Amino acid sequence: MFEPMDPDLARALIAQEPDVLSEAIKKETELYASVACPMCYQNGAEKRIPPPRFEISEDGLPMLSNSAYLTSRPLPMGYAHCLHCGTDFDPHTGLIRQTDASIIAGPDSTLLQP
Repeated sequence: MFEPMDPDLARALIAQEPDVLSEAIKKETELYASVACPMCYQNGAEKRIPPPRFEISEDGLPMLSNSAYLTSRPLPMGYAHCLHCGTDFDPHTGLIRQTDASIIAGPDSTLLQP
């Protein structure tokens, strides 16, 4: 069962550590605000964090196989969600994770016909 830590104790422990989050948050906020969408070319995205993925291990128990928090980074890994067209993409590479088919094909394209 989870028991929360005493807030005063947590503050005392944190005060002894260097602040690695503020600078990382500032850089990431600037990145997501200025990154250009690879589909609509407009600036402005928000960070989205993918849900964790679980698999069944060999002994039949659930096992965490992928998580945004399984890295050595101070912040979780995420992807950009364009605030203009809704495309999801990697803000560092521009690799598209998901987008609306009408953006790729256009509304009059035969690609969208059944």
